[in-house]
Amino acid sequence: MTVSGLRERTIGTRLRHVRQAARALKPDPREVTSVELLGWVSERSWQLETRHAYYSSLRSFFGFIKGVNSPALALPHIHRPNALPRPVPDTQLVEALNSASPRTRQILLLGACVGLRASEIARVHIDDFFHDLHGYSLHVVGKGGVSRFVPIDRGFAEELMECARANNGWLFPGKDHGHLSPRYVSKLGSCALASPWTLHTLRHRFATTAYRNSHDLIAVQRLLGHSSVATTQRYTAPADDALRLVAESTHLNVSHP
Repeated sequence: MTVSGLRERTIGTRLRHVRQAARALKPDPREVTSVELLGWVSERSWQLETRHAYYSSLRSFFGFIKGVNSPALALPHIHRPNALPRPVPDTQLVEALNSASPRTRQILLLGACVGLRASEIARVHIDDFFHDLHGYSLHVVGKGGVSRFVPIDRGFAEELMECARANNGWLFPGKDHGHLSPRYVSKLGSCALASPWTLHTLRHRFATTAYRNSHDLIAVQRLLGHSSVATTQRYTAPADDALRLVAESTHLNVSHP
């Protein structure tokens, strides 16, 4: 997987998926049949995104082990309908910020006001901050190793840099290569928000707010680190008054008999 250019986090996820399957199925993967594999996955109560990820890991693993005889070829295609944007309401965000610890508050703001993913928040380092004539920016390495620079508020940047210096460089020190794991960061952020909101829905809040204030979808795409504008569109929710205005513009004045 390393030779294929997969990132460390992706490799870890795929290994975890395969190990779970190995514990439930035969010790020798060469003996696993399509019937057994289908039986195991059918018993899992996964969400669509999770099921899609597991199927991808299993197809990759068994394809390498058994080639054209892979039992994973029997796994059905997962149709993932486009999910609606779910931006966290600002009232809910403010409530969470007011009751959060300093560390969790920073996590929430990095998601809501900088648009970072959990994995990106976990890896923020003092060396990622840059300052030029326009202000502060944060260097972010996102999915697929794609880099981007995201502008960040001066006061917030200086606060984060001070914390990172005090922690030997990492903003959120931990046991995952020196920093917190993305999973734990996601847990901290999601627990601070009332259900059904999660840390990732703060990225929806960032995207929605940024687009409403700029109407520049390409700029929002670049800030989020998306490879496709279509993905960014799934993050941006139109304002209710904008929908009403568009709908009312189609009204036809006709006289009733």
